[in-house]
Amino acid sequence: MKKLLLIGLTCAGMQASAEQLILSPTQDNTLYESQADPLSNGAGDYLFAGRTGQNADYTLRRTVMAFDVTALPANVLINSVTLELTVSRQLMPGSIAIHRATSDWGEGTSDAPGQEGGGAIATFGDATWINAFHGDDNTAGIPWNSVGGDFLPAATFSAPYSANETLFIESTALIDDVRFWHDNPAANFGWFIRGNEVDDNAAVRFNSRENAVTPPRLIIDYSVIESVQLTPAKDNTLYQDLTGSLSNGAGDKLFMGLIQNGEIRRGLMEFDFSAIPPYAMAISANLDLVVGNIPPTAQAANASLHLALAEWGAAGSVAPGAGGAGGVALTGDATWLHTFYDTATWTTAGGDFDSSASATAGFTDVNGETISFNDANAGSADMLTDVNLWIQDATANHGWVLLGDEQNNGNARSVASADASSNQPLLTIEYIIPDLIFADGFND
Repeated sequence: MKKLLLIGLTCAGMQASAEQLILSPTQDNTLYESQADPLSNGAGDYLFAGRTGQNADYTLRRTVMAFDVTALPANVLINSVTLELTVSRQLMPGSIAIHRATSDWGEGTSDAPGQEGGGAIATFGDATWINAFHGDDNTAGIPWNSVGGDFLPAATFSAPYSANETLFIESTALIDDVRFWHDNPAANFGWFIRGNEVDDNAAVRFNSRENAVTPPRLIIDYSVIESVQLTPAKDNTLYQDLTGSLSNGAGDKLFMGLIQNGEIRRGLMEFDFSAIPPYAMAISANLDLVVGNIPPTAQAANASLHLALAEWGAAGSVAPGAGGAGGVALTGDATWLHTFYDTATWTTAGGDFDSSASATAGFTDVNGETISFNDANAGSADMLTDVNLWIQDATANHGWVLLGDEQNNGNARSVASADASSNQPLLTIEYIIPDLIFADGFND
């Protein structure tokens, strides 16, 4: 049975409610290949990449550029990243390759004359072809690990150019780099930009951050991620029996799987999503269940969550002892035969649910382990679909049916329920707020 997701990032007239961070480089520079004088252009108006037509001693140029992304919130979804670079001089069409830098580097006060293609003598702290930080008479320079700069061999992204123009470079790979810097600020060394390093006169010139006309910009479109943790509003266990008179609506355990005598146990759980705005969009979901005890014949197997298709009840029944045999059902309890004892029945004994699992998770023979259902797990994509359906339509929320190992006798499990004193089921949801552009009649 297919599940309907009512809204989404790709739905017409709706997208993630986004904020925008526009950044100028914190520093930029050009590395000029040279076996003689150390050259740089830390304070110049231009940056260069590629092979020039100058003498063979120093033909290659490489741009380095860094942005400070620490202004991004801690819990953020990066929707897009655009790097704006203005090509201000080129002799032929070409392309540039952007590589994430792996070492820190510097920008000094060097300022190349004229069109700046020949560079200037490096000043203290400048990045050069040999050094990440150029020294002076009193301080030795700090060399690159590799001459020409330290960067990842594989390019983050490549972009073509054909004239003097502003490039708007947008890629999911740029998002990955910005996300890496966001999560690892001490490793944010920016990008290297390389041009055509094979053909003579193939170098390209960009405006630098010091340029008064269209300097580089990094535009980050992002959404703030909210999160909530929920325990079940109600839960219960379906005990297979012919009369449908067993339940555990107020017990401290849920059961799943096949017990030793061959009877099936299935858990039920439903969560209240009213704390989440109905127009929100969940982007991740994780459900943790803590195993309370294991049978002597325990073995590794899988558990699965299935979308419940009918409403059900949890009254005050409490199964005696360990709870595995069930307790006497009270009016309003769910049982193997009843959605609400003893006035309404399931269409199918054992519960009405989608036969396709919304999520699966493995468990072992270890007592006290946590079984984690996560939308990122293989076979668990529909878990997020279920959550979004329930956020947007409370009337469709009947929760999940929890299935365990129904093939091997004696491999049932109990997990703590919402009525347990500790380790209750915990559903963690991360969500964003979408833009509803039609909500106010197109008013700003």
